[in-house]
Amino acid sequence: MTATILDKFGIASLNRMQEEARYAIQKKSDVVLLSPIGTGKTLAFLLLLIATLEQDCAEIQLLIFVPSRELAQQIEYVTRKMGSRFKVKPVYGSHSGHSTRLT
Repeated sequence: MTATILDKFGIASLNRMQEEARYAIQKKSDVVLLSPIGTGKTLAFLLLLIATLEQDCAEIQLLIFVPSRELAQQIEYVTRKMGSRFKVKPVYGSHSGHSTRLT
């Protein structure tokens, strides 16, 4: 399945960071991936997370909390491009830009 997903992204194989991320995520429950933009961190962690989900389960199986709307949208895009057939829904808020004073 991983090879098929990599084909969708035009990638022949995982890069060094992605391989190390795979190893770390499989061995530990808490992992922080520090790598420059564009190195494939999102794909690296999604490959492993998606593999743990049950295809026929109708309930929510995974929540991913991220600090920005852009990252939520990126995770949605990558998940859909992977062709996992799981329902993906980014949920994020926004602010009006006006400050509110509470008294």
